[in-house]
Amino acid sequence: MFIGWVICFINYTFFIALLTFYLIGSKATKFRIDRKAHERNVVAASARTWTHVVCNGFVAAQHALFYYLDAGCTESLIDFSKMYNSSWWAVGVLSATACCAGDTLASELGPVLPFSQPYLITSLSPVPKGTNGGVSLAGTVASAFGGLLVGAAFYMSVIVLAVGDQSVEQTMLSQWPIMVVCGVAGILGSLIDSFLGATLQYSGVAQDGCVVECPEPGVSYISGNAILDNHSVNFLSSLITSLLVPRFAVLLWSYSHV
Repeated sequence: MFIGWVICFINYTFFIALLTFYLIGSKATKFRIDRKAHERNVVAASARTWTHVVCNGFVAAQHALFYYLDAGCTESLIDFSKMYNSSWWAVGVLSATACCAGDTLASELGPVLPFSQPYLITSLSPVPKGTNGGVSLAGTVASAFGGLLVGAAFYMSVIVLAVGDQSVEQTMLSQWPIMVVCGVAGILGSLIDSFLGATLQYSGVAQDGCVVECPEPGVSYISGNAILDNHSVNFLSSLITSLLVPRFAVLLWSYSHV
């Protein structure tokens, strides 16, 4: 509630993007939940805790506060030629949110969709479902879709609110790149999350065939090291994504608004 309040207080369009992530993440968690429960290597998601919320929402809230220090409590268009700093922080908020949305959909939808066989991102060798660092075609498509939904939510909210001095038509033409940016953030964030999971999280197979994250007697090693947990990986992937994607957004805006 606190993270949601901070973002809503600063910018309604940020809040709509965050709310979209919450709604699609909740729906994805319940999608084919019975099948997830019967998958030996995929554990059905439990209730979200405050730790999960902070690790997935803190980076977006931090960028929103930087946006507030630069632009105040207001909705503004993304325009790097006129408002470089506030546009940078705005893209940071959206890319962090898109990263988390993409990773959530990849984790929740990837294992129960066609083409769900995961491959370890560092070696491209097949691994059991539930392995940290495993990527699949279904999961990658789902991560892009999650990012696009966040970008589309921001895009539509900006149009509805008719932010700035431009007309609705001008707003539509000037803000469409944000959907591409958020789609890229969804994929990039998911891949960063997988790379960190494959190297800094431990994955092994227990004697009953389930994938576990703790090295114990009788567990066969798959990949990674027991350095970070899932929450830490989520936090780092959203932070790294939010620092890299705004640079891509600057380039995309410069080419699309020549």
